[in-house]
Amino acid sequence: MSSPNESKGEIKKLRKALADIISGCSKLTVTPNKSSSLFDPEQESFICYAKHFNFWDQLELDEKYEEAYNYALKKGMPKREDVLKELAESGQWTEKDELSWGTEKSFLDNMRDTKAKAIIPAQIKQIEKNIKEQEIKVAEIEKKRADLIGKTCESQADARINSVTIIASLYEDKGLTKRLLSDEDAEYLDNNDHAVLIEGYNKGVEYLETKKLQLISLSGFFSSYFSIVENDPVKLFNAKNVSDLTFYQLNLLSYAKMFRSIIRNTNPPKHFLEDPEKLIEWSEKGEKARKLMEKSRDKSKDFSVVGAKKSEYKEMGIEDEGGGVDIFKLAEKNGKKGKKGKAKLGIMDFV
Repeated sequence: MSSPNESKGEIKKLRKALADIISGCSKLTVTPNKSSSLFDPEQESFICYAKHFNFWDQLELDEKYEEAYNYALKKGMPKREDVLKELAESGQWTEKDELSWGTEKSFLDNMRDTKAKAIIPAQIKQIEKNIKEQEIKVAEIEKKRADLIGKTCESQADARINSVTIIASLYEDKGLTKRLLSDEDAEYLDNNDHAVLIEGYNKGVEYLETKKLQLISLSGFFSSYFSIVENDPVKLFNAKNVSDLTFYQLNLLSYAKMFRSIIRNTNPPKHFLEDPEKLIEWSEKGEKARKLMEKSRDKSKDFSVVGAKKSEYKEMGIEDEGGGVDIFKLAEKNGKKGKKGKAKLGIMDFV
């Protein structure tokens, strides 16, 4: 199914993204700059391909991270935990500061959980505003913490693995038979070259971000294939084992199964079927939201949700479907008047 809000161009990009996921790589355009040490600075741009990693690729990167960490340790680089102890002793970053940092992060997580359980759109918008403010606060604390900690075995290993990862992913050909750069090139990959490679990589895989994978999993052009191999989805990617699937392939299948389960088991509103975010929120809100919608379809009952405006009901999953009625008109028709002459509605607070 394709959303009426999606342009034809957007749908074409999603189909192209699915093709990349099936082939296991993405086409990149890299533009060197004048400070490049690995590429011809006069070269306007060149094409290469980024391999999509799977479990075995990640395992190899994990091993290289350990090697980089141990190398930094042998060179006398301090561990992060040791630096934190020294900062605590000097009073620059105390255990109280560390605890406060953890508390602020937990508070942010709790806000996100609260948003998932909220029903009324106006409340959700306020929570989203609070989340953004808390994200800024947490980011400022994390920056201060990172600046105080400085270079450690962990940070050195992270920097090393970033170079190793980008080099291990790039190939000259779509068949992924010839590497663009050698392992030795990681030693000479300066910040300029690393930046242009990362820029090309990010642009090449931008349509493989989480939201796009979710949209693909709900699309008609993907569902047509998935329905055929649903009991053995590995066939869709011609893989021998599940562990051979790339992370993009694995995530796409996971979203497809998740959304099918939500649709089959929770009977979401029709206008939610093409919106991944609304489907997930609908599922997380659980039984309360579903009871609310069922009540809205019952001609014999009248109710409202505390704090909700009439214009927000459709966003909450309440719609005139299958014999359902407009609950505001129902109250007026029943002739129930309050002291101020307003129609009375039975109150159901699901927040």
